[in-house]
Order: sequence, then C-alpha cells, then structure tokens
Amino acid sequence: MEILTENNVIVENNHKTIGEEAIKTVQEIIDFAKFNDYSFNNSQMPYDIWDGINSKVLKLSLNEVRKLKNAINNFRKKQTIRSANIFLHFVTNKVLNIPTIKLEYPAKQLAIIKSRKKYVELRKAMLEAQKTYKEEKGDYYKLRLAKGQKVS
Repeated sequence: MEILTENNVIVENNHKTIGEEAIKTVQEIIDFAKFNDYSFNNSQMPYDIWDGINSKVLKLSLNEVRKLKNAINNFRKKQTIRSANIFLHFVTNKVLNIPTIKLEYPAKQLAIIKSRKKYVELRKAMLEAQKTYKEEKGDYYKLRLAKGQKVS
C-alpha cells in the first residue's frame, strides 16, 4: 500500500509511519528555520528530545494520530511559520509532554511588522482628516455658489 501521494502528503493513519514522518518533518522545520533566519523560542533546538517521538507516537489514540498527520501534511503543503508552530505545539504538548518550542521571527522582521502597524494607524487617521477636510471645503464652497458669490 502506498503511504504517500505524489504531493508528499500522508494518507495512512499507521502509528509507525506517522512517527517516522514526524521525525522527517522536524528536520524539515529545522531546515526551514535556518533558511528563513527564524529562531526558536529557547535559543537552540534540543535535538536529543526528538529521538523519542517514534515510541511515544505509538501510545497516541487514533484521533491524536490523525491530528498529528494533519499537522504534518499542513506543513508540507505550505511551509509557513504558522504551520510549523502548529506542528511543534502538537508534538511538544501532546506527544513529548515538554514545554512548547516555537519558531519566532527575526528582530528585523518584527521591527518591520511593528512599523507597518504604526503606518496603517497613521494612514487611517490621515484618511479621517482628509474626509473631514473635504466635507468642510465642499460645504463652504457650495454655500458660496448657492448665494451667487464668486469662488476664488
């Protein structure tokens, strides 16, 4: 029976297979983090804890295995920091029972995100002021034209 489809998506709910794929996914996340200069919330990723995934996945219920499979498939379909953190959260909390490990943006990207929020707020205030200005200007000149006064 085929375990993976052509899109590298797991279709089988076998505990052993899911455990092996979880280990591969952890390595993919580490490579993803290095490529994008992301960091883990505790300065380094503890590599030794991932060795126990296989044996602990065997103890999971079928529903939890399905959730783990979905987390793996979501990361493989679209590699984002969100999908990686969802997978890491599930593995650290449900499988390994350790404090959550997650990816974080680099400091430069966090500064850009903060600047963007500030820019959007200021743009909103500018649009409000522009709307008020146009209403007042329009009312003033319309009234002058209605009275027959010249608009200079």
